Amino acid sequence: MVWDFLLEYDVLHAPIRQEHRKTFYFNAEEVYTLDKKSELFPYEGRLKSNLFKVLDTSFSMAVWRKAATRFAPGMSL
Repeated sequence: MVWDFLLEYDVLHAPIRQEHRKTFYFNAEEVYTLDKKSELFPYEGRLKSNLFKVLDTSFSMAVWRKAATRFAPGMSL
């Protein structure tokens, strides 16, 4: 259910987090990937560390932010 929801909101190939000038995203194969030099996604700065946003009120951004900090490159969606 969560997987379907995230796919519906285009979580694939969209920046999820940025930290220390590195951007993290889920690639087309649904694997959490590091864009080390932020070549695909320009570095936004320290204030926008969690970039993936969902406006649906049933989705808790607080839970998402906490989960996103625990994702590691190589993890699947």
